[in-house]
Amino acid sequence: IGPPAAVATGRPRPIGAVMATLSTEQCEILGALLDEDAAPPDRTTDLLARRVDMSRRQVASRLEELQSRSPPLVRLVFDEAFPILTMGLALFIAYMKSVSHLGRTDRRLRFLRRTEEERERYEGMSRFWAKIFAVNFAFGVVTGIPLEFQFGTNWAAFSNYAGGVIGTTLAMEGMFAFFAESAFLGLFLLAREHVSARLHWIAALMVFAGSWLSGWFIIATNAWMQHPVGYTGSGDNVEMESFWELMTNPWLPWQYLHNMLGAALTGAFVIAGLGAFYLLLGRHVEFARTSLRIGVVAGLVLCVLM
Repeated sequence: IGPPAAVATGRPRPIGAVMATLSTEQCEILGALLDEDAAPPDRTTDLLARRVDMSRRQVASRLEELQSRSPPLVRLVFDEAFPILTMGLALFIAYMKSVSHLGRTDRRLRFLRRTEEERERYEGMSRFWAKIFAVNFAFGVVTGIPLEFQFGTNWAAFSNYAGGVIGTTLAMEGMFAFFAESAFLGLFLLAREHVSARLHWIAALMVFAGSWLSGWFIIATNAWMQHPVGYTGSGDNVEMESFWELMTNPWLPWQYLHNMLGAALTGAFVIAGLGAFYLLLGRHVEFARTSLRIGVVAGLVLCVLM
C-alpha cells in the first residue's frame, strides 16, 4: 500500500477509509490497537502509519542484506556444478581407459576383458569424455578464481580468524591436487602419440586421483568448519596445532563419501543422458549404447549407495 495520508499529506484520514485500503493482517493489527489502547481514531492512524513505516524500513534492510549476499552465493552455486561433474567424469574416464588398456583376453582381471573392437570403442570413449572433462575443468577454473578473492572481499573476518587452519588445506588443494590434475590431463589429451600405452593409462588414473584428492582437501576444510579439531588459540585468530587431526576429522570421511558419491552419480547421469540422446538420433549407435549402459548401471548402484 502507499504511504498513509497522515504521512503523505500531514492531515489525518478517516479510520474507515484507512481500513478499506488495508490487508486482513493489517486490519487485525489495527483492531488490536483499538481494543488495547482505546486510542482515538486519529491517534490509531498515526500509530499504524508508524508501524507500517517501521515494517518498510525492516524490509528494505533485509533486501539490502540479501542483495549484498546474493552475488557470492550465485557464484558459489554456479561454480560448484563444474567441480562435481569433473570429479564424476574422472572416475568413468579412468574406468574406460582401464578397460581399453587392461581388457585383453589374456589379462587376469576378467571383469575388464573385452574384444578388440570393444577395447577400441572404450579407448575412443575415454578420449571423448576427456575432452568434455577438459572443457568442464576450464569452466571450473574460471568460475572458481573469484571465490578465492571472496575470502578477502566477503569473508575477511572469517579468513583473519581461521586462515591459519583452512589456509593449509586450501593451499594443498591448489599446489598438489589441482596442478597434478592439470598436468596429467594435458598429458592424456595431447601426448598420446608420444608416450607409451602404459604411461597414457597412468595419466588417466592420475587425473582421477588428482580430482578426487582435490575434493578431499576441500571437504577437509568444510569438515573443520562444521567440527573444528586440531587447532589452538582463541579470540582474534586460531592456528593449526595438528595437521594429522585435521586430516582425520571424524566428520571428514562421511562428508567426503557423500560428496563423491554425488559427484559420481552426476557423471553417470551425464554419460547416460548423452548416450540416450545419440541413441534417439540414431548417431554413433555403439558409442551411445555403451555410454547408456555404463551410465544406467553405475547410476543404479550409486543411487543405492547414496
